[in-house]
Amino acid sequence: MDIDLKSTRLVQVRKTSEGMELIQLIETDRAVPLSQVLEERQIKITKLISFIPRHLVTAKIITLPTTEPLEVKEMIKYEMDGLLPYPLEQLIYDYCILETEETGYSRVMVFIAQKEILENHLALLREEGLEPDMIQVSTVALFNWFLASEGIPDRPTAILNIADGTLDLAISREGRLIFSRGVKVEGEDKDLKLVSETKRSIAIYRKEANGKPISNMVLSGTNNLDSLAHGLKEKLSVKADKADVLGNIQLRSKLLDGEDISSKAVSLTRVLGAAIGEFVPDSISIDLLPESIRQKKKTKENTRRLIHRACLGALAVALLIAIISFKIHKRERYIEGAGYRIDRIKPAASDIEGKRRRLQVIRRQLSREGSGLDILFELHRITPDEMALNMFLSESGRKVNVRGQSEQLSQAFDYITTLEKSPYFANVKVKYAQKRTVGDKQFVDFELSSNLSASPERREAE
Repeated sequence: MDIDLKSTRLVQVRKTSEGMELIQLIETDRAVPLSQVLEERQIKITKLISFIPRHLVTAKIITLPTTEPLEVKEMIKYEMDGLLPYPLEQLIYDYCILETEETGYSRVMVFIAQKEILENHLALLREEGLEPDMIQVSTVALFNWFLASEGIPDRPTAILNIADGTLDLAISREGRLIFSRGVKVEGEDKDLKLVSETKRSIAIYRKEANGKPISNMVLSGTNNLDSLAHGLKEKLSVKADKADVLGNIQLRSKLLDGEDISSKAVSLTRVLGAAIGEFVPDSISIDLLPESIRQKKKTKENTRRLIHRACLGALAVALLIAIISFKIHKRERYIEGAGYRIDRIKPAASDIEGKRRRLQVIRRQLSREGSGLDILFELHRITPDEMALNMFLSESGRKVNVRGQSEQLSQAFDYITTLEKSPYFANVKVKYAQKRTVGDKQFVDFELSSNLSASPERREAE
């Protein structure tokens, strides 16, 4: 959405399996309540992206000595104290990484807005009964439109949008936004002032961004673009072309049948760029939405999800109760039949149980397993040849610790599985496993602890 004191532009798109689809294209005067337009057209907004003019936002390009995104984020918090002469609590900012250098540095563009300006923008939306999910900057939306429409030119290209006396200028090189400026032009001879401000903006770009010469310009907006293109070409000796609003954008819609979207009386490049930005590869995402609103929306969304999950949970519980009730009834019938069969075989079972207990006593008396020598023999039997054990410690006959050395860490963990399969050991755990290097070889020192289980015969008897 592009909204100001006079008018509102709204583009609604969605992504489908066949690409992007334009659902609505609205141009309306602020005298007509937008809520009325939305209701008449039965429009439901699931995500609202608005943007504020670039001339109301400060943009700074800074160089940071890191290429790690998390470190960039922390460094920008520190840099913010010196970028503007305002307390940090009065500002809202976001940033994008322009490029990372092989030397380990990152060039970052930081967009900063005063909270008062954002509150004024939010007030316009609230008058229409709306609250945005995201607040972009107009030149970022313009750049994202250019990416989708024009692709990635090799040489620097200036993208201009002129509407309602406002100049938005973004400079792109090799698919990256490298410069951004916005100017409010007022008074007489606006075309001359726009040409002058464009020339000044490019001079600032060449100085601040150490930029290469502009190869061409793409113009969009509501002013007399033909006259402006001629003036720019004359003053700057740079080719200037009117923008094809759709260009290479694959946008399906019945709204476009037989209609040239470039002929619209308002500028749609920025609002279209804001709408499709998240669907465009390599697009820039800048969000100046105040954190308080973001948290409020997050809480509301979490509450909605909680209610939804509670409803699903209640339905699942009801279904589970029905299933359990059916199984209980089925089990009761089975138990009744089993009880009858148990009564018939109970005498024979009691006789077998007595014999089993006597056999168990005999086996315990005959068993000679479980001594320290048996355990050492078992360790010798199951330890792989490529592994060496250098300590065996028994604690009260119930627990043992084994230290050893292997060539690989995986061998130590495989050894745990081998011990678990032995009838002598149970609940085997790693106390430590550490790599070390001797010469050009690596070894793994490890220590395992294990409970001692009953002897094999005893376990069979049980």
